Amino acid sequence: MASSDLNEYIAVQRSQGVGDDQIRSVLLTKGWKQSLIDEAFGAEKKTTVPSSGHVGIFQAFTLVITNPRQLFMSVRTAPLKDAAFYLSVFVLVPAIVNLSTTAVYLGVGTWMVQQSLAVVGMCFVMLFIMSGLTHGACRLLRGSGTYTNTLKAIIYGSTPSLAVNILGMLLGIVGLVGGGYSEIRMVGMIAGLIAAVWSLITIARGLMLYHAMSGLRVVVALIVPILVSLLAIAIFFIYFFLGFF
Repeated sequence: MASSDLNEYIAVQRSQGVGDDQIRSVLLTKGWKQSLIDEAFGAEKKTTVPSSGHVGIFQAFTLVITNPRQLFMSVRTAPLKDAAFYLSVFVLVPAIVNLSTTAVYLGVGTWMVQQSLAVVGMCFVMLFIMSGLTHGACRLLRGSGTYTNTLKAIIYGSTPSLAVNILGMLLGIVGLVGGGYSEIRMVGMIAGLIAAVWSLITIARGLMLYHAMSGLRVVVALIVPILVSLLAIAIFFIYFFLGFF
C-alpha cells in the first residue's frame, strides 16, 4: 500500500469513529514502520475526506472510471443496498433486454428465458460466495476491512466489465438484426479481456484502501477464490467420472 493510500486509510478509519491508538496498532501489526505511520497521521490532518453516503448510479459510474479512489471513499459507509441496486441495473436490465430481443427474433420459448434468468440469479449468488472467499483471504492476510467493504470493492470495481457486457449486448442486438454477428463477437471478446484486467486492478485498489493491505497481499487474496473454484471444479469432475466409471 502506497503512502497516499495509507493517508486515506487513516482518514476513512477516523471518519468511521475508529480511535487513533487502534489505527496505529493495526498498522503496526501489519508491518508498517512507526516513522511512516507518524508521517501519515500528520499528513492526514490536511487530507480532505469526500463526504460519505448515497452516490447516484451515473455519478458512481463516472467516478469508478475517472477517480475510483474517491468513489471507494465516498461509498465507504453508504448502505449496501446502493451497491446492490447499482449491480442490478448493470446486470438485470441488460439481461432482460437481451433475452426479450432474442426471444422476438429467434423465437425461443419461455423456458429458455426462465433458464437464462436463473443463470443470472446464480451469478448473483456466486458473487456473494466469491466475495466471501476474497474477504476471508484478506482477513487471513491481516486485512482490517469488513465483508461489506470487500463486497463494495468488488461490485463497483467490476464496472469496466459490466459496461463492456452492456456494450456487447447492444452490439449483439445490432449484429442479430443487421448481420455481422461473428465480427462483433470477436471485438466483444477482446474488449471483454481488457475490461476484465481493468476491473481486477480497480477491485485491487478498493481492497487496498479498505483493508490497508499491500498490493502483493491483495493479489494473493484475489487469487485464492480462483484457486478454490478450480479445486472445487476438479473435485466435482473427479467425483463424477469416478462415480460414472
